[in-house]
This record gives sequence, structure tokens and C-alpha cells, in this order.
Amino acid sequence: MADVKDFLLNEIAESGAIKQRENQYTCPFCNSGKGENGTGAFTYYDDTKKFYCFACQRGGDIGDFLGYKNNVTAWEGLQMAMRKYANVQPIKKENAHTEIESPVQFYNRSNQNKTESDYFYKRGFSEKTINDFNLYCYKNEYGYIQAVIPVTKNYVIERGTVGNYKRNYGTPEIFNLSDLYNAENQPVFICEGWADVLSFYDVGAYAISINSTNNYKKLIDQLQNKPTKNKIILALDNDKNGIETTEKLKAELLKIGYTPSIFTITNYNDVNEFFLSDKNNFIKQVDESTAQKNYDDNYLINDIDNILNEIKEGKYKPLSTGLTGIDNILNGGLYTGLTVIGAESQMGKSTLVMNIAENLAERGIDILYFSLEMSKSQLLMRGLSKQSYLLSGKKYGYSSADFKNQKIENLNQILESYKKIASHLIIFENHNGMTVDQITQKVNEYIQEKNKIPIVIVDYLQYIYDPDPRRVTDMQQIDYSTMKLKSLAIKNDMIVIAISSLNRASYGQMVDMNAFRGSGKIEYTADFILGLSLAESKTKTLDKTQVDQELQKQPRQMILQVLKGRDIENRKDTLLFYHSRYNYFTDVKTNWNEYKEQQKSYSFQPIKK
Repeated sequence: MADVKDFLLNEIAESGAIKQRENQYTCPFCNSGKGENGTGAFTYYDDTKKFYCFACQRGGDIGDFLGYKNNVTAWEGLQMAMRKYANVQPIKKENAHTEIESPVQFYNRSNQNKTESDYFYKRGFSEKTINDFNLYCYKNEYGYIQAVIPVTKNYVIERGTVGNYKRNYGTPEIFNLSDLYNAENQPVFICEGWADVLSFYDVGAYAISINSTNNYKKLIDQLQNKPTKNKIILALDNDKNGIETTEKLKAELLKIGYTPSIFTITNYNDVNEFFLSDKNNFIKQVDESTAQKNYDDNYLINDIDNILNEIKEGKYKPLSTGLTGIDNILNGGLYTGLTVIGAESQMGKSTLVMNIAENLAERGIDILYFSLEMSKSQLLMRGLSKQSYLLSGKKYGYSSADFKNQKIENLNQILESYKKIASHLIIFENHNGMTVDQITQKVNEYIQEKNKIPIVIVDYLQYIYDPDPRRVTDMQQIDYSTMKLKSLAIKNDMIVIAISSLNRASYGQMVDMNAFRGSGKIEYTADFILGLSLAESKTKTLDKTQVDQELQKQPRQMILQVLKGRDIENRKDTLLFYHSRYNYFTDVKTNWNEYKEQQKSYSFQPIKK
């Protein structure tokens, strides 16, 4: 029979499904993948010889495939495969189970064939939890061990213990609904899946699951028909659908008189992954979320002294960038949170951020610089170029190309002067793309090892790699990455700077918020947004020729503007000279008229070739 199942790929090919990437096809049942994005949700699993479509949720082996294709049962589909490929006689129908007519029939039949399996133990659940919820495994007629989760008498969930086999019997219902009313004045966690509920149950908390983001209205209907006195905490999955449904649920709950809080799963996809990966911190966070506090404790008067002491200790003090003009428009410098700096290509946004990083590093502050575009050697040569210009008293210097061509007379002196900076620059380069979760992991590892908070820089946002096939568009991926970086900044009370490209519609103009609107929800998520533009675009729109002329000037005249900032006046700007040959930004008078006067003392010449 195993040989028959090996022919599933033949059936997929014969169905007309189009292969789009490794083991992914257009779905022959729901046509997923034939739209404009061309991303099919139909996946073939070579290790188990099974398939699953994330769009229409059909799945199984060759019997299920032919059953769906020919509108017959999976058992009859298997007989078709045996006749077609194995040249054997079909087994007698009375020796195999017939089509499951109801969840009760399935539960009773599978319960009779219980078998030993460590599946639920591997999911982290104790024997008490497994017994309390009547969880068990059984061996099906094909020899596979399947896990069974009885939700209600009208709804049963079946999961493969290997691969990604999923099948549900009955109409999805709320799992463990009794906890919504039996929590004895304790908070109730609202989850997405059954495993999340069991994770909370295993540590003594109350939880229910809606079993799909599409079912959130069932919870609202339930609460309208039968309200609960218990506090509600939303703990849905940490993905696009989960985040969007959390917002929808929150809005609907507020309408009917509930004020839910959110259980954050910053570094994990869902509750069960958090539970499995870091149980101690999971329990700690559950305890903090469920702690009952008297409202009297939350009056601001109780915290005034603590907050004032934090202010006196400098907790909220900004960090100087080393560039006076930038500090002025930021009311002192960089603040904790996510700062996004955007500019068109070739404007020097990476150089400006690197200049700030070097200024901070020179003061002994560690910088975690995630370079997803340039190599360490490129960044080093830029830094040495700037250092050579500063060592000369800003009279001359060497370009990055000079270092590549070894046309340097005082290299050792330049290297020695740069070592203090380099000793605080920690650069991670990955030109194949690093995921935002990998970035988060690196930052957490640093904090754990060094026991201090660094400055984090991501160069740049659009180069973060997102492997999740559910986020198919660039905007979805950038939204997720931006959200995760914001969470990283908030969780660690740290400064995170991300460099961003812009849409082409802003070419030759002053950067404004519209320039970010083709790059996801940066404008809503970031705490601070800065735009870097050519100074001449302040008074007029430049055409391509004019832009090219400005880019050739040495130094180049630039303007940095605050587009969004907490407790900062938006649209404030500062002027900068960008010595692109030496990879160096310097301050200019911030008054526009004084700047125009200062221009006269500079010789803005085209770069010599």
C-alpha cells in the first residue's frame, strides 16, 4: 500500500496543477495560485507522501486526493489508486471503515484503536492535561498514527503525528468553552488553536480557543447571549491573520462592554511555541497577566515619585547623535523606540546612519549593525575614508576606492585612530537576507551575554528576508518586519534604527510621509520617521538632470526633516553637507538664509573622475 501512495505526485501532475516552486503547486481543487500573485497554497510533503492546501484546507494521501477529485470517499479513492498503480485486488469494503458520517462516529471508531504515542508529550503537555481533555492517538487503516482532540460531541480534530496532515470532523466550535464561565474571577485567555489552550491549562490558567481566526464572531455571539464576569486576555497567533483578528476582536469586545488586554508573544509564532521554547518565562508572563490588582494601585499619584526619580536618573534622556543639527530637530537626540530614516537611492542614508553609529561607538556605546546590503569590508573602507579626512583637518583624504587600490600613505595611522570605534561596532552581514526573527535572536543573545542594552541598526528594512509564504507581498513582509522591530525596541527599552527605501513617486522632491506609503505601514508603526533629501528640493522639484548635477557636487547639500516624532515638532529640519568622496556628513547652520550665505564660502564642484 505504501507503494501506491508513492504515486501521489503522478496524480498531482495529471490534475493539471502547475508547479510554482519546490513542492508547491496551484491547487487543482480551489485554484489557489492562479491569481495575480502566483503563489499557490497547495503543498506536497515528500516525507509523508501527503498533500495539504492552506487555502481550501483539503489534505491527505493519494486516497484523499482521488476522493476529492472524483467526489467519492477517501476509501474509494484509495481503491482507485490500487487498481491503477498496484495491480492488486481491492480490499473488501467490510474490512475498512466507511465514510465518517459524524464526529461521534469518528470519535468512537478511532477511540477503539488507541495506540501508544508520545505526540502530546512532545507538544509539552503533562499526563494530567492529556487525560483531562481525553487526548489520544490511534493507528488508522493506512498504518499512520493520528492524534485526536475532542472539542465537543459535534466537533473533533484529527492531526497527523508526522507531516502536516489535518482533518476536522463537524463544524468548528469554541474549545473548552466552560472556562469562559468557570474561571472564578480569574482572567480567561482567548486563543486561536487547541494546543494554545492546553499550554495555558498546563500551567494552571484558564483558556478557550476559537479554532480559526474566521470564527471570532462566534465568541462575540456567545458573549452577547451569555456574558461572563471574567476578564478577557487576547492571545492569538503572532502572524498577520492573528494580529488583524486581535484588533477586530478587541473592537467588537469594546462594543459589548469588555475591555480586553493583550498577551504578547514577541519572539514566537503562537502560545504553544512560547510554552515549549521558554516555559519559565511563559509561566512568568502568564502570572503577570493574571495577577489581580486593586484599581487603587493604578492611580498615577502612586507612581509620581518613581517616575520623577527615573527622570532624575536620566532614563528618558535622549542620546546625542554627535551632529548638533540633528540633535536640535530631535529635541536632544535619539530616543528609545523605532526610528526609520528614509531617502531615495544614492542620497547617503546608509552613510549618515553609519556616521551616527561611529559617533556613538567612539563614546563607548556598542552598536549591533545588521548590514543586509554591504559587506564588512565596504563599511570598514567607508569608515577609514572618513577617518582619513578628519585626520587631515578636513583638508584632504582618501576615498573608499583609494583603499581598495592601496593608494594610502599613512594607512597604519588611520587604522590606529579607527580602532577605538571599531571595538564597539558589531556587524552582522548577510547578503542572502536575514529574517527579523534572526535579528531579534542575535540582539537577545547579546543582551543575555553582555547584560547591557546596545543600539540596533538595520540596513535596510526592505532587505529583511521573510520566509513565511502567508506574507506574499512586499508590503505584508515590511509590515511584519516593522512591527517586530518595534516590539524589540519596546520590550528592551532600546533604540532601534531602520533604514528604508522610498517609492519612486518622490524622486526629485523633498521626502514626505507619502513617500513611505508604498512600503507598508511604517508611518503608523515607527516612533520617529526622518526623511533625507537634496537641499535644493526644498524650494522646487528637481528633474533627473538636476538631481544628477546635485549628486555630483562635492560636498553635496542635504536636508534632514522630522516627518513624525513623539514629543517632537514635525516638519522641523536641519541642513547638512555630505562629503560623499570621504563618506562624511557635517553640520550646517540650521537657518535657511544663513545656510544660503554659508554656501558662498564653499566650492561646490563636480567630483573629479
